[in-house]
Amino acid sequence: MASEAADEPLPPIIERSPETARLVVAGSSEFLNDLVFSVSSSMMGDRYLNNLKMVQNIVAWATEDQDLLEIRARGTSARVLAALSEGEQRGWEIANYAVVLLGLGVVAVITAVRRRREAPMTLLPPEAAHEAAHEAAHGAEKEAVQ
Repeated sequence: MASEAADEPLPPIIERSPETARLVVAGSSEFLNDLVFSVSSSMMGDRYLNNLKMVQNIVAWATEDQDLLEIRARGTSARVLAALSEGEQRGWEIANYAVVLLGLGVVAVITAVRRRREAPMTLLPPEAAHEAAHEAAHGAEKEAVQ
């Protein structure tokens, strides 16, 4: 069998490609890697499908299937916020400042109420504090001996 394969002539080298030939060159195939898909899907929601759409579009383009290419291209769109007038912008800005100031006021009131309800600690006079420390030390020695 090996001798039969060696006897067959090699196919001719293509010197010129047809006018309808199409070529796609990708610098790396990492965009189709399973690890890249899993990381992309966890970070960007459904955006990771864009790599697959690109491959589908490449195949559709290479086979000259323009109908499929046009259908897939309509898949995503940018959702832009409606423009606000100057008055509306100013109103939202004032509302933002008011909410922040109201929140700070609530925190300040809660802090003041908690401080007023807190009773001060009563401290022992220096002589009584010394005696209490002495008793605590001797009590610890007695417990260690037992």
